[in-house]
Amino acid sequence: MAGGGFSCPEYVVKETKIELPKEGFQGMGGGGPVTVYPFTVDLTLGRARQEEVRGLFGGMPPGFEDRLGFRTGGIISHGFFRPFAVTFDFRAMSLYLK
Repeated sequence: MAGGGFSCPEYVVKETKIELPKEGFQGMGGGGPVTVYPFTVDLTLGRARQEEVRGLFGGMPPGFEDRLGFRTGGIISHGFFRPFAVTFDFRAMSLYLK
């Protein structure tokens, strides 16, 4: 997610009361043009915490949060992980941050 560290579906915006700007900007997603709305948020993943991570709302297609058989709360991207060394252990289904 170039230019950001977090994206989420509409229910997360509503439940967490994220304030979005009235006007977004146009971008190009994998499925074509999208309008995204930037925001900042403090994120915590386990003991890892980043403040004022740039988020972008609007890039996820409607219904995305339920398509995988579980409720997806969002996508954390490189804007969050940048200060860490990240290891994905797919056998143990674990994520390690240092």
